[in-house]
Amino acid sequence: MGEIKSTLDLVMEKTRHLSMTPKEKAVQQSAAVKKKLHGLLVKYRDGTIKKDRFRQDLETLRANDALFDDGMLRKAILSRVGLNPDDSQIWLDLLKTAAGVDPAPLAAVILGYQAAIEEETAKWFQKIRATLQDTYHVTGSAVVPYLEADSGWNRQRAKIQVEYGRRLEKAKSAGY
Repeated sequence: MGEIKSTLDLVMEKTRHLSMTPKEKAVQQSAAVKKKLHGLLVKYRDGTIKKDRFRQDLETLRANDALFDDGMLRKAILSRVGLNPDDSQIWLDLLKTAAGVDPAPLAAVILGYQAAIEEETAKWFQKIRATLQDTYHVTGSAVVPYLEADSGWNRQRAKIQVEYGRRLEKAKSAGY
């Protein structure tokens, strides 16, 4: 009667002749470093670790992983920067303190986006209020236009987002 083998034994027996090329090993090691960095950034974003602990863990990552470089850190932080100023501020601060990169060009684009949205929102508010007043004779301080329901506003907001998204990507790629 034959011996009963575990799944691991069967896999090891079938794959014993396989080996990884140096290039495959490097890709796998690079992916592992990126995962560690991603985990570190997620912990920082979530507030699980503070800035001092982040710096310590980052220095440990730099010391222990030869494949880690500052370009990898910059790229990982930059990929998290978006047009929402509330979400991006933590990454802009970290870009400056941990990666040593001036975030001013990115911040300028984000602030420009915010100003453009606020300006366009005010215009559309007035436009819709005027339409309600002229067409339906509805006026007063209780009249608050619901912009999200207006397809024209949604198209205009999407155009602004696309335009400033391009500007942000251009700023990210310039000199970083």
